[in-house]
Amino acid sequence: PATKTSKMPDSALGWIVHYNGPPVSLYISGAQMMLGVQRFHQVTKGWRDFAYSFGISQEGEIFEGRGWNVVGGHTSGRFLGAANGLSNNSHAHAVFFMIGEGQSPSQVALDAFAWLVNEGVKHGVPKRTTPHKVASPALGTSCPGTALTAITKSGYFLDTVKEPDMTLRETVRRLYIDILGREPDAEGWDYWSG
Repeated sequence: PATKTSKMPDSALGWIVHYNGPPVSLYISGAQMMLGVQRFHQVTKGWRDFAYSFGISQEGEIFEGRGWNVVGGHTSGRFLGAANGLSNNSHAHAVFFMIGEGQSPSQVALDAFAWLVNEGVKHGVPKRTTPHKVASPALGTSCPGTALTAITKSGYFLDTVKEPDMTLRETVRRLYIDILGREPDAEGWDYWSG
């Protein structure tokens, strides 16, 4: 258990996206990864708990770390993009993708975080996502890596409501319906989902 928790002093400002840094073994489960990182944070670093709000495995599992509206130990510096220009990172939630340098997030992991961002709205967390290296440029970190940084900056997690485990073909079908207001015909379906 956490040695201490602190409630965020006011509404959260969004999400900061992190990853592990070193590559993650394909043979470790999401639960093992969470426990290992929590042990590193609490025992080795002496922190209160696992540093991040949530963790997401490559299988799309969402693990609660510090959870909703609890101050995280995930960043330092300033969170950019807040309404008032500068706000402390203790006001942002953090997600920890269980990948490292040179690894790309799976589609189900991306969709799980998109779902979590939408779920966050119910907890007062605005739909705003920022890569760690953008939120804390003074640290000189590469976190969350090239792939996750590009995906986060593209607005992928904000554009549309995505469900965990949703296939790319189903995503295309839903976008087709949203944009054109009808089910795709066979020719359009094959073209856009291809």
